[in-house]
Amino acid sequence: LALLWTVVLLAPVAWTMALGTMFPMTDWVCDGGPRSVFFAAGGICLALALIGGAVGWMRLAQTIEERSRFMLQLGIGISALVALVIAMYIVPVFLLSSCPT
Repeated sequence: LALLWTVVLLAPVAWTMALGTMFPMTDWVCDGGPRSVFFAAGGICLALALIGGAVGWMRLAQTIEERSRFMLQLGIGISALVALVIAMYIVPVFLLSSCPT
């Protein structure tokens, strides 16, 4: 049961961590901090979201019970969606400056 809830909740927690860390870092980076901190924070959060989906995918083939299959499929879907959102959150860091001019 703990594994099922981990698969379902790991990606939303990673997204919350991405929003909670990258947004406050903007002023610090604009004041001269290294821009690579954005990439590191975003990469860690993206990896967490993808790990949740991968664990759910590997476990899905071994699961027979309907409730467990539903939770694993839900977790895989949420992980894919949140990983896409986090990736799209990282893209502007590559292309745009987050500092006001």
